[in-house]
Amino acid sequence: MNSSSSAATEAEQRWLYSAEELRAAPSISKDGMDPDAFELEKRRGTELITKVGARLYKRLEVVSIALILLQRFYARRPLSEQGVLTTAAACLLLATKIDEVCRPPLLPFADLVTEVLRWREPARHPPDAPVDRGSDAFLAEEERIIVGERALLHACEYDLEVPLPWPFLQPACRTLGLPEAVEKSAIKFANEMLRSPLPLQYSAAALGHAAVWTALGSAGIASDRLPGLFDVLSTPVGVMEAIKARVKESFMLSTRAGGGAAAAGSTAASGSASAGLRSGAGVPDEAWTSSGGSGGTSSSAGAGGQTAGHSGHAGLAMDAGSGV
Repeated sequence: MNSSSSAATEAEQRWLYSAEELRAAPSISKDGMDPDAFELEKRRGTELITKVGARLYKRLEVVSIALILLQRFYARRPLSEQGVLTTAAACLLLATKIDEVCRPPLLPFADLVTEVLRWREPARHPPDAPVDRGSDAFLAEEERIIVGERALLHACEYDLEVPLPWPFLQPACRTLGLPEAVEKSAIKFANEMLRSPLPLQYSAAALGHAAVWTALGSAGIASDRLPGLFDVLSTPVGVMEAIKARVKESFMLSTRAGGGAAAAGSTAASGSASAGLRSGAGVPDEAWTSSGGSGGTSSSAGAGGQTAGHSGHAGLAMDAGSGV
């Protein structure tokens, strides 16, 4: 593990990978998948998480946790072992349980199964049309998600601590007295970060600070206009600039994914809280409620959190089948 990751919490250290390790993810190194194709396929999962999550839960923390869990899963498991739609649904299910530790219970599991079934088979299950919850299709989807969640827990070795950038982003914006529009912009940038592998390379604090830094640049606000900026954004500028560059790449990938990755679920998403979501635009601010906390997880991450190595990629054998 690289010393550059020393600012991350101990919980984060075990989930930080070097760029070389990410290029050797099982889908690439074992299955021979093209790296760009791998990232595009994962975007099918992030589309499901953001749009179904917005429709059902409207909680920033739930979707954020699910997005990170998806990245963690495919850092250790190949797509050939479990399809991305099943994994994405399992990530949402597990995220609701993690978030529920400190929040009121969310919607019943059957509601998630219904939405995922609509996403997977939009022609057979149009949006808002009744779904027979006793049908073979519904019961099969339910079983896929349950088995997928078990596989997810095995791959993550039951580590349910998922630090998020929000406890660093939102207080920073308010301490600096930034306009609401800049804070909303920072939230969108952070959301895009979570749709990419960046949470596997940087601490939650580094991502939160970099989102604010990127929003400031986007708004044309010079750093010398904000006294104390680097006391609040304590992540090194070089790290924030590196993340900023990666966010631009992620937006470009989201645009590429928008034509095909979300096509299967575009019908299911219409009429929902996320119907106006553009690929690469992040989750619409009005679709979410957020306490500004860590979603039921504790995080005291430092600000550095640069790329880090990781050992022990082996995990428990999965019992889930392949396919989407």
